[in-house]
Amino acid sequence: RALENTCYLLACSEHGKHDIGHSMAVDPSARILTEAGERDGLVYADLDRARLDEVRRILPVLVNRRLC
Repeated sequence: RALENTCYLLACSEHGKHDIGHSMAVDPSARILTEAGERDGLVYADLDRARLDEVRRILPVLVNRRLC
């Protein structure tokens, strides 16, 4: 979802018997910035506006969006 919408993605998930965890932060080019893995914890990431602008310049998918 980060790549197709050229945005940062912050995903949280439980872990344990029925869930797999792997909370993470992903940049607009779909690169994982940080990941919690299969354990309790916090993840931290710097969200860079310049990186967002660069990816949107290289991959201008938002100009093709259709708003209802």
